[in-house]
Formats: sequence, structure tokens, C-alpha cells
Amino acid sequence: MSFSLPNPGSPATNDPLTSLAIRQNFQALAAFNNAIDGTGLISGSVQEAALATGINDRLFRTLAGINFVVSGFVITSVGSGFTFTLPAGIAYINGFYVSYGGGSVTVAANQDSYIDMNSSGGITVVGVGNNATTGMALTSNNLRLAKIVSNGSAIVQFLQNSINVAPVAPNTATWFGYDPLGNPVAPPELVPQTKVSNGSKFLAYPTTTQTLTGTGATKIVLQGETYDSGNNFDNVTNYRYTVTVPGFYLFQAAIDFVPAANGTMNAAMYKNGSPIFSEDARNDSAGVNTFTVTLAPPALPMLVGDYLELFGACSTGSGTTLGSGNAPYSVYLGGYLVTQQ
Repeated sequence: MSFSLPNPGSPATNDPLTSLAIRQNFQALAAFNNAIDGTGLISGSVQEAALATGINDRLFRTLAGINFVVSGFVITSVGSGFTFTLPAGIAYINGFYVSYGGGSVTVAANQDSYIDMNSSGGITVVGVGNNATTGMALTSNNLRLAKIVSNGSAIVQFLQNSINVAPVAPNTATWFGYDPLGNPVAPPELVPQTKVSNGSKFLAYPTTTQTLTGTGATKIVLQGETYDSGNNFDNVTNYRYTVTVPGFYLFQAAIDFVPAANGTMNAAMYKNGSPIFSEDARNDSAGVNTFTVTLAPPALPMLVGDYLELFGACSTGSGTTLGSGNAPYSVYLGGYLVTQQ
């Protein structure tokens, strides 16, 4: 039996390999058989276009010689102690697709640990001191999967890249840079986009109404948490956020004051026990209005061990309550890491 395929056109030997050329070949195959591997891939259909685009995406990554995560390896939590589960996944390393079945990985205390995978599927932990700037270079023919940060008692933060398989346009650029984990990458138009997990963010609020008992600054009791990705906010004892990853942080806060008499209300952020940013509001209608004082300072430099707290004060002394009938976020303190130092 003989057959012929519809001719999509033969490019010259010096024509670039384009997404259109790949798609035309898939259209030709689909027109011949109307199905590939039983999936019903119809020429000109959305399914055919998606498959051609996906093949094009992977093809340009492999031609560029870029190691990347194909799927999996998504860390969602690190539990307690120094051992965490690295989920199963598939990576493209040094020209081969390499699978990993998942398993436990243990890191040391007080270290930044870089989790690398080699072309044989082996996992290596490269450990350096917290905030070190040398000693963590990526070994050739390896792919860096994650960075794990530990203190003296547990893992406190993780950073990883996960691949978003969006279409990648062809490009002849040859400049390579590095992603946040140290993996070499080509320009954005040649490589998949990365999503970086921020393990340093929180939002805390009170679960009961607090009443001021004097004119001095009073620490705001924040027992509730909307999120606390690094478990760095103490909502039980000290009601403070302690930094485990150095860098510049954006913090925001607000306090609703219901004053007992006319006076001046103050909200302040304290860094390491001392005021660093504050705002005031003046009340001339005692017991009638709620006055909100909002804090939104510029990015603050924070080192490992630095902590931030929220304080409130009212010149009228005792009797001023905080919060509008416990309305959501009438009192809160939150923040997140913007960039590492």
C-alpha cells in the first residue's frame, strides 16, 4: 500500500526551524490519519495547535542546551526538624530526561542548603552557612531544585523554581544569565518563565478586642493569622515577626482607635524593641468616631534575628479600645520579603 501526505512546503536548507514549520507537519499528519495515539488530533483543531506549540516549546529549550524542570518537584511544606520530603519529578539535564521517584532529604542546622540533581537522578545537598555568598556554585551537568534555610532547631524557609510551560519563542541569542537558585538560563524569550516561592510573608490580626490601660505605648496583641508562610510570626507569646531570611521587607499595619476622650492616637512599628516608624491622628469627638491610623513605611532592611512589632498609644489614657467591633482587619500587621540582600 502506498500513500502520500499533504505537502506543507519544503523549507530551504538555511531556513530557521519555526513553530509554523512544526505545526504544518503536525497538520499534515493529522490530515492523513485524523488521530495520533488515539487522541483524535484533528488538523487545524485547538488540540493540534496546542500539541505543536508544546513540541516547539520543548524543542527550543533542548536545542539551547538548557537544564530545566519538566514537571513535579513542587515543595509545599517542610514540616518540622531538618528533614523534608522532596516530591517526585522529571528534569531535563545534559540532554536527557531524568526521573526522580521522591524521597526524604536532610539538611544541617544553621545553613543555607542547595538541593541539586545530577544527570543520573541523584540528589546532592550543598550546605553553606546562613547568608553565605560563596561556596554554593552549581556543579556542571546539575540542576538546582531548591534552597532550604535552617536555623538552630528547624527548617524555616524554602525557595524553589517551578516551570510554567508557556510557549517559548525562538531566538538566536546566546547570552546566558542565572535564575534565583543559580541555574544558568538564557534570555526570557528562550526559556520558560519561573515562579519563585516567597517563604517570608505574613498577615496577623487580633481575635479579641484590646483596651488600652494607660498613655504609654502598648504592644498590640495579634493572635490570629491569615497566612504565615515561614512560621516566623509569634502569635502566642511575643506577637512579633522574626526574620530568618535577610533582605528588604515591606510592612504594613493599621489600628482602629475608639477613644474614650479627646486626644492624640499613635500607631508605631518597633524594630528590635525600638520605634522605627509611626503615625498620629487627633480626635476631637470623643466616643463618637473611630479613627484609623495606617502605617506603610518604605522597604526596611532586616537581618536574620531582627524582629518587628506593632504598638499603639492614646494620650487620653485608659478606656480607649482598638478595633471596630472586631471587624476583619480593623487592626493588623503584615509584610513580605521584597528582595534578598
